[in-house]
Amino acid sequence: MTSGLEFDEIHDSRWMMYGGESSAAEYAANKELRVWPGSSWQYSSGTSALLSRLIRYSFIGTSMTTSTDKRKLVASPLAASNQSAFMLPENSMSNQAYWSFPRLQLFDVIGMRSAVMELDTSGTFIGGARMHATARDWARFGLLYANDGLWHRDNFAIAVLPQQWTSESVTRKPASGSRGLFGGHWWLGGTSAVASDVALDSEPQYAWLRQLPRKTLVAMDREAGHILLVVPEYHLVLVRFGFEPLKPAHVLELMTQLAELLPRASPLVTASLESTTSTVTNAP
Repeated sequence: MTSGLEFDEIHDSRWMMYGGESSAAEYAANKELRVWPGSSWQYSSGTSALLSRLIRYSFIGTSMTTSTDKRKLVASPLAASNQSAFMLPENSMSNQAYWSFPRLQLFDVIGMRSAVMELDTSGTFIGGARMHATARDWARFGLLYANDGLWHRDNFAIAVLPQQWTSESVTRKPASGSRGLFGGHWWLGGTSAVASDVALDSEPQYAWLRQLPRKTLVAMDREAGHILLVVPEYHLVLVRFGFEPLKPAHVLELMTQLAELLPRASPLVTASLESTTSTVTNAP
């Protein structure tokens, strides 16, 4: 979220996905540079799309010889892409490896059998949005982070995510300034108030996160009314699906009610809320 590109999340994210662009990352990469990369934080699903394209480059590189454009692609990830590099046959080794990677390395391992990630028309995962799964499967994803990237099965644990990955994901990024409410593509709750944080107090869309239990991880689509919370303090993973914009006051009220019911030392519990509420403990 520190690419420095001039990306308006409300307008640009919709145009990037629904405006007829062949590549979500291409749209983001063509935006003007607002500030020097790394110097300022701004929520941007375009940044996620760029990361998704970088991941695809790594798969293309494994099947291309050193005499091709591979080095240029890696050296200039934000430049206009060489579309011919993506015009490989659908059954090519690089495409098949890329498209099957999330399923083989993540979804199948933790039982997210309903998960579907959408591609843009260039064949690249959109990355910043458009991943679908049931509430129970999103709860499994949260459970993975609650267990520091380990998935427990029978009498052993599978290291699905490297420890450094989960550690970086939950580390507050200095570039996000006094808010300190964002990590590696997770919102982070429970931040202590800072004297200089006047902007935060005037922006309720951020301020409510501070009132969540400490070290809470939050992934949300506020407009659609969806939210995933991982709450280490209560050993809780909670998923809420809704049909109207998410109201922070509702989330805080729900967390207050759960805090009264769940002791801080309780076994890990995951709750998925669709039309009804159900509870799964260490779901396989």
